[in-house]
Amino acid sequence: MGQLSQIFIFFTSVLFAQENQGSITFEEKIKLEIENPSSQYFYPNLLTKINELPESTSQEELKFLYYGQIYKKGSGLSFLDNPNEDTFRKAVMQKNCNKILKFVYLNLKQNPVLLTTLMPVCDCQSKIKATEKDYLNTRLKILIELILDTGNGYSKETAIKIANIEDDLLLKEILKFKDGKETFETLNNRTFSVWNNGIEKIYFEDSWNYKYN
Repeated sequence: MGQLSQIFIFFTSVLFAQENQGSITFEEKIKLEIENPSSQYFYPNLLTKINELPESTSQEELKFLYYGQIYKKGSGLSFLDNPNEDTFRKAVMQKNCNKILKFVYLNLKQNPVLLTTLMPVCDCQSKIKATEKDYLNTRLKILIELILDTGNGYSKETAIKIANIEDDLLLKEILKFKDGKETFETLNNRTFSVWNNGIEKIYFEDSWNYKYN
């Protein structure tokens, strides 16, 4: 085979690989990695690491844990899968920090990147000035940053990707988006939570629905 033919085949292979990589959606990339036993982001291994070495989990690992929860065993919804969730939520509504901190570690062991658990826990830790599990506050900040890095929320095309269908309630408050009414819209088999307060809109893409499309 001539040198020119070899060069042509090489560049054709590179372009094909780039096209294939470009066609892989955000969710597909997450799924491929977290379900691959040889990947550094294999979900069971990440789960073990964050539970055993909670302070050494990287931002990239947290990203695959957060969006990987879409595909983990169960519905992917904490209030359906976690037997402690009802008790925990009642404690949150009552602002009972003692109960919140009592059940938090059971909740986080099952899903260590759940915003609906991390936010009230970090709030309680701040109130009682607890520093024993300070890494949870760091984890929460990193998760919020990486989620908001997926889009600006101004349109469907630049929607903020969330893995849990409740997370938009928390994130819109962080973004200072007050009040508003929620509606749901679709585009290309994707589902969006759209908040409208009469002045502006904010779009969240519910990646959790992706596995059902």
